[in-house]
Amino acid sequence: TRCPFCSEPGTLYCRIDIYVYYRCPSCLSLYLHPVPSAHELKSYYERIFTYGEGADERMRRRARITVKRLQWLHPTGTTLLDIGSGKGWLREESARYGIDAEGIEPSS
Repeated sequence: TRCPFCSEPGTLYCRIDIYVYYRCPSCLSLYLHPVPSAHELKSYYERIFTYGEGADERMRRRARITVKRLQWLHPTGTTLLDIGSGKGWLREESARYGIDAEGIEPSS
């Protein structure tokens, strides 16, 4: 599979649950292949991202877990672009781990 960012051939990096991650040896990006469909993403977000009492703490906890997983996947990574960053929890947690993160939220 080719890197969606620079089009170089990627190499299998790891599998987590149903997801297959590839790493580009050229630009060092880590990406999923195949990319989940719009229907799969909608279903995932409706199931995972619920709001209400205690939602902020759940989202912060999920962000901490995500940062730890990203560090496991790419231990030398120091930057992160969070597309669909919501309220910025992942960006805030990344900063606590010394990762320079930027976020963009298209829905706001």
